[in-house]
Amino acid sequence: MADTVLYHYCSADTLLAILQSKSIRMSDANMMNDYAEGRYGYGVFEEAASEILKDELTQKVFPDFNVEFFDKVDEVVSGLQLSLHPVIASFSKKPDVLSQWFRYADRGRGFALGLDANILLDMPATLVEIEYDRAIQINEARETLAGIFMRNKTESLNYGRAFRDDCAVFATMLLSFKSSGFREEEEVRLIHLLDVTNDDDRPRLKDEGGIVRKRKVKGQQVEYRVTDGAFIAYIDLPFPPKSEKSLAKQIWFGPKNENAFGNVLYFASENRWKVGAFHNSEVTFR
Repeated sequence: MADTVLYHYCSADTLLAILQSKSIRMSDANMMNDYAEGRYGYGVFEEAASEILKDELTQKVFPDFNVEFFDKVDEVVSGLQLSLHPVIASFSKKPDVLSQWFRYADRGRGFALGLDANILLDMPATLVEIEYDRAIQINEARETLAGIFMRNKTESLNYGRAFRDDCAVFATMLLSFKSSGFREEEEVRLIHLLDVTNDDDRPRLKDEGGIVRKRKVKGQQVEYRVTDGAFIAYIDLPFPPKSEKSLAKQIWFGPKNENAFGNVLYFASENRWKVGAFHNSEVTFR
């Protein structure tokens, strides 16, 4: 994604928080606007597994690529969030899409912050492009499952720790699949995993941080907010040090945003951000 600008649609309050904290807010993956998102990825897994089981040649050559194997994978995929809990920040390749303004930017009163994708790649999270084509999703899932099967078989993993780690990566991969109905969003998402800990029989979410290019990034405090009556866990994941001058390529103002450019320019400068360009939405939305 070299030289790519990705756009984060957000409210004025969220943009203010990003500029002040120099971090991106990553929220509970279960609380995205697409309420069926988690089930969708699991459905891709089920369909891919079903196709493999119905493939006569595959079953003839690898008879142990069977229901027992998929049950072992399912144990990890279904129970993953009991040990690792995903949080997500969503971006779009497009800066001026009506549905994005309406869903994610305070019904058009917010902003789209254009960020340098290279900076996001330098954070302790995984940047993935969303795939909307069901046939491609099934094929990618089949190939990944075949890879997990062959590694478990040839390296005699015996469904142990390495096998479970492979399945956990696969479960995270399922978060990169969405229904074709969301295709116009052209989403790219940043995914980070929180640990589920048990302190005195009290389950809690904890961020252990990560390592990027040999640079240790400390964990962040898990916070909670209420949106439309729902409790949502989140962390504010810091941008890499000294990235402000190259980070904000553009800021777009939503179709119902009444701010003047100067309002944001002075605030951004006060917080040591340099913004490449400002744009007004061209969407005529009342």
